[in-house]
Amino acid sequence: MPVESAADRASFVSPDDFGITAIWSHDGATVEVNGILSTPTMSTRGVSEVETIGVETCLRCLSAGLPHGAGQGDTVEVGGRSYTVRSVLPTGDGFARVYLEPSA
Repeated sequence: MPVESAADRASFVSPDDFGITAIWSHDGATVEVNGILSTPTMSTRGVSEVETIGVETCLRCLSAGLPHGAGQGDTVEVGGRSYTVRSVLPTGDGFARVYLEPSA
């Protein structure tokens, strides 16, 4: 028996609460996908004490809300910005992490 229901999971990514609505384009069709967009900055120090700073934009959304066959190369628009899907990683709990890179 799951700890939370599908409705509970949907509330996590609802635009009425914490989420945003993204427009996902796949094979010529578009679908609205609710999720939480994050762009954390990562900093690492190597052996040479040189600091490297990188940014990974990630959309955490419901796996069931993604278009069938969604994946690398699809386009996602959020708040007027366009991204290309780099990878879609299901997390095993009904959600997926979608890693994005800004489109040119």
